[in-house]
Amino acid sequence: MEYIDDHIIDKEALKPKEWILDAGCRGFSLKAFLGDKFRYLCLDPDNTIKPVKGVKFEQIALTVYDGEVGYCGWSTGEGNYCYKDKAVWYAETDYKVQCKSIRTLMSEYKINQFGLAKIDIEGGEYDLLLSIDFPFAKQIAVEFHDAQGYNKYGTHKEYIKLLMDSKFGELYSIAEWYENKTCPDMYEYSFKLKC
Repeated sequence: MEYIDDHIIDKEALKPKEWILDAGCRGFSLKAFLGDKFRYLCLDPDNTIKPVKGVKFEQIALTVYDGEVGYCGWSTGEGNYCYKDKAVWYAETDYKVQCKSIRTLMSEYKINQFGLAKIDIEGGEYDLLLSIDFPFAKQIAVEFHDAQGYNKYGTHKEYIKLLMDSKFGELYSIAEWYENKTCPDMYEYSFKLKC
């Protein structure tokens, strides 16, 4: 396992030409780290991000549904988040963005399965992972944001138990995890598809 921007990735498990989903792609660090051997679908609702060469980029939010959400952000790019009903705390910017589900994206790009899905979507990961009922990726690197009330499912441990007791847990196992010491209440996880 290797660490890139705090995300845990099994680089050796990736095969050339596989699709990589980079949700929350600020900086396009996965492409910089992994190189040109793979196909990249990069998503971020931040309207200040400019795509880099060699990636498919969409300025959208990855959510459990298709449609539109509000997007709040800061000029630093840290702590940006999406909301469906209303913003829960003040931000410098607030505008509407399109959102898509994993199934919609896979259908649009004709992707059967991602080799890797990196999910860093500022709190949206909780509902997204609980909605997973099919093996959309061989490995998943997720950053969980327990701060700012993003985790409505209880403590970090309570959520992980709920997740692993769901359909997601039937499909995936925990490969590795750690508490991110640079940001309190953030946890980095790597999940692998069960054989």
